[in-house]
Amino acid sequence: IIRDHEKELLCALSPFALGVLLPLWWGIPLSAVMLGVVILGFGDPIAREWAKAVAKARADGMDEVEIRKVFTGGKKTWTGYRGFCASAGIGVFISSALDLSGWKVFPEIHHFFFLIAFPLGVVVGGYAELAQEWIHMHIAVKIRMPRLRWLFEFLMDDNLLVPIGASVPIGIVFLIGQAVS
Repeated sequence: IIRDHEKELLCALSPFALGVLLPLWWGIPLSAVMLGVVILGFGDPIAREWAKAVAKARADGMDEVEIRKVFTGGKKTWTGYRGFCASAGIGVFISSALDLSGWKVFPEIHHFFFLIAFPLGVVVGGYAELAQEWIHMHIAVKIRMPRLRWLFEFLMDDNLLVPIGASVPIGIVFLIGQAVS
């Protein structure tokens, strides 16, 4: 299912593939990149739905929760960000459960490093999602050359930024953990 405003845009697979391949090219461990994909896969769709559900409950008079926008004039909300972090955290928890059950998804490092890496990846991945909207609102709209603007918006796509934003800090912590362990 494609939204009306996405009909003229490039398929999301292109920035996503780049968001997966760049960290691997930079030497980020595959397990960290996989977590970046899990964070995007769980966090991105749930963020929108969570915010819509809260907005609907508020409109129906069931809930008095104020839905604050992250940026004035933007679409993203703090409620959606919390939904992103919660659902991405569930994805990371499921990945951890698979690892502990014998699938060995993650490197052999001390558990302390996982306690740092996982929340860091979820939070940074979520902020990458928010940064994408701010960059579009304050920088991309000022670019007058159509092809340069298209390239800039391609590079600022959340399908590119979230996997990179999540996997790079996780990968750095994993690499430090492997060096210390």
